[in-house]
Amino acid sequence: MLKKVVNVIKPIFTFGVIADVQYGDFDDAYNFSQTSLRRYRNAFVVFQQGIEEWNKYNNNEHNKQLSFIANFGDFIDGKCSSNETQEESINKLLDEYNNNYNGKNKDLLSAIGNHELYNFSRDELYKKLNFDKFETNDENNDNFVPKLYYDYKPKIINDENEFIDVDGWRIIVLNTFEFSTLWKGEDDEEAFNYLDDNNPNDLKTCVDWLEGVEGVEKRFVPYNGGIKEEQQTWLKNTLEDCKNNNEKAFIFAHSPICPGSCVDDCLLWNYDQILDILHDYSSTVVAYIAGHDHAGGYMIDESNIAHITLASPLECLNDKTAFGIIEVFDDSFRLNGFNGNVPTETFQF
Repeated sequence: MLKKVVNVIKPIFTFGVIADVQYGDFDDAYNFSQTSLRRYRNAFVVFQQGIEEWNKYNNNEHNKQLSFIANFGDFIDGKCSSNETQEESINKLLDEYNNNYNGKNKDLLSAIGNHELYNFSRDELYKKLNFDKFETNDENNDNFVPKLYYDYKPKIINDENEFIDVDGWRIIVLNTFEFSTLWKGEDDEEAFNYLDDNNPNDLKTCVDWLEGVEGVEKRFVPYNGGIKEEQQTWLKNTLEDCKNNNEKAFIFAHSPICPGSCVDDCLLWNYDQILDILHDYSSTVVAYIAGHDHAGGYMIDESNIAHITLASPLECLNDKTAFGIIEVFDDSFRLNGFNGNVPTETFQF
């Protein structure tokens, strides 16, 4: 009896994704606008389910391994700072990952979200979320300030069962809160002045920040941020290097930059400037992946760059999940959402 042979196209590399876990040891509660139920403790359960699915992928019979796991920010909720449980909460997530994720490469790539800034200083985040491992900076310099953005080469397993860099690909992790009102112990006057020039409401009090504001102008609120000229120059130079080396690139960040991929009040303050940079390298940039908008969404822009906003575990109801695995092929990538709030879609490039 002949055995049927099924040809399966093996991806070049794969990685796990999750955004806006926002774990905290708090009872369920509605968000500020009373439109969405936030399940703080259940977010940890969804994170555990994500690790379980990532482990299943790593245990497959074809020796496929996830290259890394990407966390798109807001790992714990800002409420943790109110009762000083931020250390306990983030350590619970990191311990769960380090102790139970079985990938041969345990690299956890993290982007900075606004809830990170509610809980920790710049120096604390540099150490806690592995930026000291990935960011190229001179820590011996007395004037050293962590930038919290970097580029990364994904890895695959070779025939000797070792992780090696993937040829032709780059991951670029941005800090979309480089310009922000939220940094602990840092001057916020310039950022508030910028917002005052673009939003007529009093943004230092708890009034309706969006009153009288329409469309993409809603982005000018304190829980968003911007990317300054220094990081923009670094992004251009990194993409130019990718282009010169015939590499494709994924961009990771917390804040979305494409209208239509998220609600307007979650957009980066200067999203248009970053879009312009990416469009100049549209043959290099495959996708921009973000979080921040808990409902999630996606959009293909005019340069055929996919903009994916991942849904949040925090607002998963019943048995829904919010995490995924991305498989990268020669001319496309596939987002697998495990029948949860993250969709399963294939994107061509």
